[in-house]
Amino acid sequence: MDIALLGPLEVAVGGQPRPIAGGRLRSLLSRLAVAEGRVVSTAELVEAVWPDDPPSGAANALQSLVSRLRRALADPEAVSQAATGYRLAISPTELDAARFAELVRDAEQQAGSGQPQEAIAGFDAALRLWRGEPLADAGDAEYAVGYRTTWERLRLRAEEERLTSLLTAGRIGDAVSTAEALAVDHPLNERIIASRLRALAAAGRVPEALANYEETRQFLRRELGTEPGAELQALHLRLLRGELGPAPDTVPSPPARRSNLRAPLTSFVGREDDLSRVLDLVTAHRLTTVIGPGGAGKTRLAIEAARRWLAVQPDSAWLVELAPVTDPVNLAATVLGALGWRDPQVTDRPARSARAAKDRPLRHG
Repeated sequence: MDIALLGPLEVAVGGQPRPIAGGRLRSLLSRLAVAEGRVVSTAELVEAVWPDDPPSGAANALQSLVSRLRRALADPEAVSQAATGYRLAISPTELDAARFAELVRDAEQQAGSGQPQEAIAGFDAALRLWRGEPLADAGDAEYAVGYRTTWERLRLRAEEERLTSLLTAGRIGDAVSTAEALAVDHPLNERIIASRLRALAAAGRVPEALANYEETRQFLRRELGTEPGAELQALHLRLLRGELGPAPDTVPSPPARRSNLRAPLTSFVGREDDLSRVLDLVTAHRLTTVIGPGGAGKTRLAIEAARRWLAVQPDSAWLVELAPVTDPVNLAATVLGALGWRDPQVTDRPARSARAAKDRPLRHG
């Protein structure tokens, strides 16, 4: 028998799917399955099946439900009765959650012994077992909270370790895309943020890595009132010193659509009308200006519009932060920095440097 709990309950007997109909029956089987062959007390089973309003004569009702479960599994020996409760005849290898944990442990050992490619394959095999919210049929039963938390933490650890293995294996492009996707779901996870910065630096996108660090720092200050941790700050300092760059044997190449737009830290909802208006204007005119009071979300709107525009256009889109610029002399140099073009003509004469900086983007344009 194989039982899958990392998503909606699924049961297979002899390799053939076995439908389990009825919410209470599925709740009962889920509670028995997580025990991995150990006896579950009658009181625990009653609480799992009827968490809010157990019936009078709950023990008899449970016994009737166990009989239905045996018939559903087509095996009278599948559920046995003990002095204090019931036991499902299942071993840990027949439960997807137990196999998931074992696959993660094996992959971590491979990663620790210098086998990143094998580790990636192991983490992939483990993560493929996930089909949705674990113990989906347990509802609000109290016992399910602990299991869900444990499995979700292990899943996140597997994703973090897989990302580290991608970097170790030199799969920089995969590491960048993976890190950016994980950062959207876990914007406060500094280990993921650090891996994203390393991946961007290894891809030759150090300016973008620095911009991502600054965006993360502002997010942490705004949401938690804290600064990045010591490890992340040390990584930022190494980026500033130029100690991190393209990985050996890696030739940095620009993205298919050249852009410095960063992965969003939060979702963007509720402004579809504004987005449509901006996109229509950008398509029809060379210059579109978004105006509004401070804090209204103009920058975020513009970035999201540019992101969606890139999805259907072959051209590029660049974000140039002009708010910090207080001297017009530095305007062109700021544009060059956002585009990732270093200006070798900068000198100690501000006027001459400003002219050189202004001429260079004009030449590229």
